[in-house]
Amino acid sequence: MSKLKVNKSGFIVRNNIIYVQGSIDGEFKRYSTGKKDTKLNLSWIKKNAQKELNRIHQDKEQKKEPSTKFVDYAYLSLKLKKSRLKKNTYVEYISKFESCIKPYFKDYDLRDITRLDLKKWQNDLVQSGKSGKTVNNYRVVFNSILEEARKDGLIKKNHFSDIDKEKIQKPTITPFSLEEIKLILKNATGWEKYFIQISFFTGMRTGELLALKWEDINFRNKQIHIKKSIRKKVLDTPKTDSSIRAVDMLPIVEDAFNSLKIHSYMKNDFIFLDSNNSPFYDSSYIREGVWRRALKMSGLDYRPLYQTRHTFASLMISKGEDILWVSKTLGHSSLQTTLTRYARFIKSDKTQRASFLNSVSFDENNCTKTAQIETESRQGAS
Repeated sequence: MSKLKVNKSGFIVRNNIIYVQGSIDGEFKRYSTGKKDTKLNLSWIKKNAQKELNRIHQDKEQKKEPSTKFVDYAYLSLKLKKSRLKKNTYVEYISKFESCIKPYFKDYDLRDITRLDLKKWQNDLVQSGKSGKTVNNYRVVFNSILEEARKDGLIKKNHFSDIDKEKIQKPTITPFSLEEIKLILKNATGWEKYFIQISFFTGMRTGELLALKWEDINFRNKQIHIKKSIRKKVLDTPKTDSSIRAVDMLPIVEDAFNSLKIHSYMKNDFIFLDSNNSPFYDSSYIREGVWRRALKMSGLDYRPLYQTRHTFASLMISKGEDILWVSKTLGHSSLQTTLTRYARFIKSDKTQRASFLNSVSFDENNCTKTAQIETESRQGAS
């Protein structure tokens, strides 16, 4: 019978060989280190048991032949991407896979997925009413799985390379007028009114608003610091670096935050709270409850909540505000993004440009004559 020494530090000694053991992803694992139980090795393993367990486990996982069953391989592929993705991006990948990829290909082997299968899958998504942008987002997840399989030598070709992406239609921008904004705010009540008011006059995304904490509001400098966003029930930094920004707090926005102090100040770190004084980790209540109710009470046809962001941009640009300021406020990665979407709102007037050139002639004779007159004028003055 083999000799077994158990140690709470995460290792055991069996037949004079050191084994590491512990939990990895909720499963108990035990691996041989191949090292004998000398004093030096025991001293080393006491300090490095968990690290050695993880190292050996990772080596074994990499050497293990991946399953060619599509679903098994897909989960493995996504799991290995987890450390390289933002938390909410990883959650979105899993959600997209389980909602619109797994149901279609759950019985497939990787090697049996044809170009026609992928083409039909993509077309079915379009036929179901999903936009080109949404379909392409699902495709990104699917493509990453198949590309990983190709690199692993499990499939010869990733057939997405021969399938065009869906065309993306420009977003429909139907901003609200100032009169409509007044009507909506008149009919909204309580904290819901101030949420909508801030949305209209900062251009902030819903997830950014829901992630706001009182510490993010600088009343002295009149700025809102956007550092987090809530998406797919996950609080994390925004998708892009440009989305981490400071937004100027207009007086109408400052008034809204001051009014919100009664609702949530000292009750929670977050500004917008539900009936249990807890933050919203799901924006559906805001979109389908707060927003729809406000539009219905105002007698207005439904427009997506995102139109508040379009309204801020189009309103500020049409009223002559600096478009670079608008771009930075929105958190766009470049001015070109702002111009592409909102150029039609730039106010055009009949003001004559570069009028100072009217008195300047670039004809050689006229230039000489003008110079002579100016010289004589200076001489006469002296």
